[in-house]
Amino acid sequence: MRPFITVALQWSKFGRLTDARDAFPHQACVYVQADPQGKPVRIGRASKGLNERYHGGNGGAMEAAMHASGNLIFIAPVEMTVCVSVEEELIWQRRRVLTYNVRGKSLPPARRVVVIHVGDIPDFAGFDVFAPPGE
Repeated sequence: MRPFITVALQWSKFGRLTDARDAFPHQACVYVQADPQGKPVRIGRASKGLNERYHGGNGGAMEAAMHASGNLIFIAPVEMTVCVSVEEELIWQRRRVLTYNVRGKSLPPARRVVVIHVGDIPDFAGFDVFAPPGE
C-alpha cells in the first residue's frame, strides 16, 4: 500500500473564470465551481494551468455560461505530480452532492490524500473528510 500524502491547498476565490485564468495561467491547480454561497457543484483540475484548460473559446463559453449567475470559482495551486490525486480525493469526498462531476464517484481513489484547506476556502460542509488510519 502506498503511504498517504498530505497536501495543503491555498484557495483563492474569483467571480470570473477569466480572472482566475489570468491569476493561474500556467500553474497546475485544482478548482471548484461553486454556487453563489460557495458550495461546490463541480471539481476539476488543470494540470498545465487554466490557460491550457480554458483557452480561447472554451474560456469565453464558460464565462458566458456563468454570466450574472453569481457563481464562484475557487482555485488552489498544486504540484503537477499530485494534481490528479488531489482532484480525485476532493471528488470522492463530495461525491454525494457534486451534481456536475460524473467520474470518480463509485470507487475511492487509488492514492488517498489528506487535504488541508487554507485561504479563501469553498464551503466544504458535508464533505467526507479522509484521515489515515490511526489519526
